[in-house]
Amino acid sequence: MPYHVTGFSDNETAMSDYSVRKMKRRNEFNRAGFKPPIFWLFLLTVQPNKRYSEELKTWFSEDVVMAAKKQNGHHLTLWGAGTPRTLRAHWILHELGLEYEKRPIGPRTGETQTPEFTNLNPSQKVPLLQDEMMTLSESAAIVTYLAETYGGSEGLVPPVSTRERAHYYQWCFFAMMELDAHTLYVIRKHKVLEEIYGEATNAVRAAQEGFEKQVSVADQRLASGGPFILGETFTGADILLTTCLTSADRYKIPLADNLRDYMERTTAREAYRLAFAANQKP
Repeated sequence: MPYHVTGFSDNETAMSDYSVRKMKRRNEFNRAGFKPPIFWLFLLTVQPNKRYSEELKTWFSEDVVMAAKKQNGHHLTLWGAGTPRTLRAHWILHELGLEYEKRPIGPRTGETQTPEFTNLNPSQKVPLLQDEMMTLSESAAIVTYLAETYGGSEGLVPPVSTRERAHYYQWCFFAMMELDAHTLYVIRKHKVLEEIYGEATNAVRAAQEGFEKQVSVADQRLASGGPFILGETFTGADILLTTCLTSADRYKIPLADNLRDYMERTTAREAYRLAFAANQKP
């Protein structure tokens, strides 16, 4: 049965070397389906001792927790293929080396309107992630959730409550709003899918101008602090930004040389190549 820390009672003084965070980590093992060896449980609950401090820190490290989650039967299913937004979800899964079931349905095919899928996601949009009993939509949310839940110290999302995490959110929201929703999606709707949404020349022109203005902000950031959008470390924000840039390139929107160099770096990653192949509709 799972083992949970409920209190220290008379051992509180002896346990002063161990933070509550270490105790919470133990409960994370339980939720991941991982059973620590009895010897360690004995040390934690019966005979806490300072001499075991380093061993416990290693045992309850972020990487060990993530490894437990990866190896203890979590079943991941990803719905969606064929779009830049679904590519983001495939990409983060491959960056993390996670096995997952592919359900390569596409938008505007009728596949997202089935009762089965609508029950999972009433918005009838892809991508959609299932992690056991949980479902999660929105590509940026999926990227961040997977990086945080299964990434450990891989650096794909900065630690919570840090300035780096705040900047991570900044660039994620920037990519999703200023580049994707406000500009690229307008171009897609009224240029690529004009037979569905209608022609809107002025809207397309304004959207392209808006994209060029906003993407210059990312260009400046990369020029001053690259090679990635948060600096030296590749993160989920780079997945979001790269997929916006590759979409712009397909729409023949001019991109600065610095942005093209950045795209070459990010799309040269093996995880990108694997994700690109996995994102193809059958």
